[in-house]
Amino acid sequence: MLIVGCTPAFIRRCSEAAVHARAIAIETGLTSLTTLATQTRARGVLMPQTMYASNPELFDSMATAAGTRIVAFPGETIEQDRLVAIIVAAVEQGAPDTQPGGFNA
Repeated sequence: MLIVGCTPAFIRRCSEAAVHARAIAIETGLTSLTTLATQTRARGVLMPQTMYASNPELFDSMATAAGTRIVAFPGETIEQDRLVAIIVAAVEQGAPDTQPGGFNA
C-alpha cells in the first residue's frame, strides 16, 4: 500500500495495519506516486478523502496509469480496527479493473 498526504504518526499506524494483510505501507508524495506504484505493483494508494475529493479525476488517472486504485479514507482519526479492515480489503481485492474511481472506505 502506498500512503499519500498523511502524517508520520498515521503512516506508522498504516504500517502496523498492513502487517495483518501481509503487506507493507510505503509513504510517497504525489510527484513520485505513479512511478512508485508501477514499480512496487501497489495494491492501492491510501489517501484522505478530503485530498481525493480535491481532484478525483487526476487521482483516478494517476492510479489507472500505474495499475492501482485509490483507497480514500475519512481521516486520520479512523479507528485502528477500521484501518486494518480497509488495508486488508484493498490488498485482497488485488489489481483494479479497468474502471476508474476511488474505493471509498
